Amino acid sequence: MNSSSVPEPQSGAIDFKDFTRRRMLHVILPLFIVSIIAFLDRVNIAYAGLTMKENLPWLTPEIFGMGAGIFFIGYVLFEVPASLLASRFNAMHWVARIMFSWGIVCVLMTTMTTEWEFFLYRFLLGLCEASLYPVIYSLLIPNWFLPRERAKAISLMLTSLLFSNIIGGPLAGVLLDTTFFGLHGWRTLFIVEALPAVIFAFIFAFWMKERPDHASWVTDTEKAYIKAELEKEEQAAWVTDAEKKYIKEELAKEEAEKQSVKKYTIWQALKDPKVLRLALIYFLWVIGFWGFSFWMPQVLKSLSGWPPSVVAWSIAIPMSAMKKR
Repeated sequence: MNSSSVPEPQSGAIDFKDFTRRRMLHVILPLFIVSIIAFLDRVNIAYAGLTMKENLPWLTPEIFGMGAGIFFIGYVLFEVPASLLASRFNAMHWVARIMFSWGIVCVLMTTMTTEWEFFLYRFLLGLCEASLYPVIYSLLIPNWFLPRERAKAISLMLTSLLFSNIIGGPLAGVLLDTTFFGLHGWRTLFIVEALPAVIFAFIFAFWMKERPDHASWVTDTEKAYIKAELEKEEQAAWVTDAEKKYIKEELAKEEAEKQSVKKYTIWQALKDPKVLRLALIYFLWVIGFWGFSFWMPQVLKSLSGWPPSVVAWSIAIPMSAMKKR
C-alpha cells in the first residue's frame, strides 16, 4: 500500500502486511466458512435425492425439480428487504441469526412427509439465506477493506464455492451410509450438515466484528487509518471543488446525450433487446450452473448404476480438476 495516502506519522506506525494477514484471519476466514456452510446446505438436496425416494414415494423428478428451484423464490422475494433490514442493525449479528435459522430449517427437512412440506422448507431455506451475500458484499467487506482491496478480498472469499463442491460430494457419500441417532441416509445428511450452521452461528457472533473499531485485535492507529480512508471514499476529499463541478457537468452532458437518443422508463428498459440479450445470457448460465449442481448426482447414478455413496464421491473429481486449473 502507498504510505503517502495517509499522514506519515499515522501510516508509518502500521505494519500493513501484518494488518492484512490479521484481516484475512478474522474477516475473510469466518466469511469463507459461512459461505461453505451456506452452499452445502443449499445443494445437499442433490445428494439427499439419491435415497429420498426410498422413504418418500411421492418424490417424482418433477416434484424434486420444483422443490430444488422453489428455494430461489424465497431468495428473490426477500433478498433486498432482508438486506435493507441488515443495514439498519448489526450486520455481523444478522449473518449469525440467518445461519442459525437456515440450520433449523435443514433439520426440519428430516421431518417432511408430503410434497407441500418439501416445498415449504425449501422456500424457507431460500428466505433465510437470501441476504447473506448482499450483506457480505455491501456491508461487512466494505467496512474492513478499502476500495482497492475489495476485489481481492471478495475473490478469495468466493473460492469457498469451488471448495464447497470439492468437499460436498465426499461428505455426502459418507453421510448417506451413516446412521445418526437412529436416522439413516438422507436424514443423516440433512441433520449433520445443519449442525455446522447452528453451531458456527454462535462462533461467528463472537469471532467476527462488524467494523474495525469493534475489534480488540486492531490497534488504535489501524482503526484511525481505516476510518480516515473510508471517510475519504465517502467524501472524495481528494477531489477539488473545480473537479467536482467539472465531473457533474460532464455527467449531465452524458445523461442529456443518452436522453436525446432514447429516453428509458423501467418498463422500456426491460423490453430493450440488448437488456433482454444480457438477461438471457445470465439466465442460461444460471440454468446450467444450478442444473448441474442439483441434477448431476441423479443423472450419474442413472447412467452408471453406482450406489449413492460412490456417486457422491465421484462428483468431487471434476471439481478438483477445476481447482487445479
